[in-house]
Amino acid sequence: MYFSKQLLELANSIVNVEVRYNTYVGNPREVVPLENMNQAVELMMKNNKKTKSKEEVAEELKNLSAISVAVNKQTKKTSAMVTLKKQKDEVKKQIFEKAGIPDLAEEYIFELGNIEVAQEERGKGLAHHLVNRLLGIRRSRAQTIYCSTESEEIANMLMGFRFERLGENEGKPFLLGLT
Repeated sequence: MYFSKQLLELANSIVNVEVRYNTYVGNPREVVPLENMNQAVELMMKNNKKTKSKEEVAEELKNLSAISVAVNKQTKKTSAMVTLKKQKDEVKKQIFEKAGIPDLAEEYIFELGNIEVAQEERGKGLAHHLVNRLLGIRRSRAQTIYCSTESEEIANMLMGFRFERLGENEGKPFLLGLT
């Protein structure tokens, strides 16, 4: 009974997201309208206490491997986004060394980066929907993905997508991998 209730809630969430939001998935320079990419920059700037300038964030988003964006059909505003990028080798190496598994750094190609949801849009299943859509464009299992996060909520959501904890990271940050 509990499982069927969960399945029904998930189906309702998917339908609600599909009805209320336009979803753009793929190369950020090709699939996301410019206005919504600009709003994605604003979303990142608002949600994070970053030291990067607006121009640096915009350049970072343009150079992603892929992006998944939800745009509210009613307001035409970017409500959420999930990014996928190829991280610099030295940064990736530091992340995996911190987890005690430096040898695995070379096996993971992509980093699931920002998972951003506008404050007023949270709790609607957008992050789950966008991760699902972004992982859906993966061409093969050879395209391995990792994610480093401080959020237990994000880590738990990703484990629902078959991400596994990597290394000796029982605490924060969580390092997760999908092969």
